[in-house]
Amino acid sequence: MERNRMKIPYQIVNEDLQALPEGLVATHRAFDEALNSGNVDAIMAFYEPDARLVVMPGQEVVGHEAIRRAVEDFQEARLELRPRRVVFIPADGVALVMGAWAARTRGEPNSPALMEGTAVDILRRQANGRWLYAVDDPWGITVLDASPA
Repeated sequence: MERNRMKIPYQIVNEDLQALPEGLVATHRAFDEALNSGNVDAIMAFYEPDARLVVMPGQEVVGHEAIRRAVEDFQEARLELRPRRVVFIPADGVALVMGAWAARTRGEPNSPALMEGTAVDILRRQANGRWLYAVDDPWGITVLDASPA
């Protein structure tokens, strides 16, 4: 069943949105909408072939096949991601994107947040101008807590 595309409201911290590279913010929003749609193929379309995904702090997967399995597992949890604040830092064809998020049970908008985090992602502009995720780390700096001191 196809769901209506929803507009995900969140605060973009950047002061000058016009200075951001074309398509970067739209790609980020579309990725969030794909995550909440439950459509694994739509989600996978946002990853480079050799992208890296931090599944949990200390657990990373690389490449479409491994990322697809992780995304399918995420979809089984029926979570809905709600970004809160996002900042974009572009530089010469790449962009660091950091954003605070919360996840709730899908279809229950008034349910309490089940988990929260601050993502740190790297997107790369492709030759065709499209932005794709090279690194997707929804856990951000919490990976430091999972690493030996």
